[in-house]
Amino acid sequence: MDDLIHPTDPEVQDRVRLFFALWPDDPTRRALQSLQQAISGRRSLPENLHLTLAFLGSQARSRVEELQDVLNAMPPFASTLMIDVLGYFRGARIAWAGMAQPDPALMQWQGLLRAALVERQILGPRLETFNPHITLARDAEKPTHSVLATPVVWKADRIVLVESQGGNGSPTVYRIVGESAHARQA
Repeated sequence: MDDLIHPTDPEVQDRVRLFFALWPDDPTRRALQSLQQAISGRRSLPENLHLTLAFLGSQARSRVEELQDVLNAMPPFASTLMIDVLGYFRGARIAWAGMAQPDPALMQWQGLLRAALVERQILGPRLETFNPHITLARDAEKPTHSVLATPVVWKADRIVLVESQGGNGSPTVYRIVGESAHARQA
């Protein structure tokens, strides 16, 4: 019983849930938010809308600086994404927006990021399929249509390191703790 980790232990308190994401500018965020109007379920807060590039899970807070270094070592990323479909993850009951044909530049950049994280042993080497999407709602029903009449055009160039706080019954809050040195300041 003594070797169990308790929530008040410094080892637990000094851990944070982190992920890398493409962070939309305000016009894109408003356009994504408008897509939520036709979606049922618990809608993502407008300020939380993003496209996850790599979920890092629970990490020691002391690794934030190392993760910022990884991000700064990456080549610049800038591409125009055409968010043109709504999708649904049935098991997780997540309604999302994404691309019918994922942007090749985005797929390549995410692969480089993943390789850098594996090299530094931040992520394990197992292969995961990257399905770029923006979560619109959880506990959702499947959207009634899948192709958007008017795509959301996103000039994506802001990559950030985000800490996820809350959850388990309380609202989730995302806090940017790092940003690509190449990012355009919004």
